Amino acid sequence: MTRKDYELIASALSTALDTVQTVEGYTGEEALNLATLVMMDALEKENPRFDRQRFRSWVNATANRRAVMAQLA
Repeated sequence: MTRKDYELIASALSTALDTVQTVEGYTGEEALNLATLVMMDALEKENPRFDRQRFRSWVNATANRRAVMAQLA
């Protein structure tokens, strides 16, 4: 990954974080959904062929695995 990639990711997550911090009552799942949407928008601007569904599926699968692992710990 290049510096540009890291800056894109940081900027997208910062945007999502700013939104979450200004709205009371956001759950962890809602925050993850918002961060995912902001990230997908940023990635799609960089690559018009970006596959939003594939990315969303990967994020959801990863989040689900982490939730299960946390429950088992």
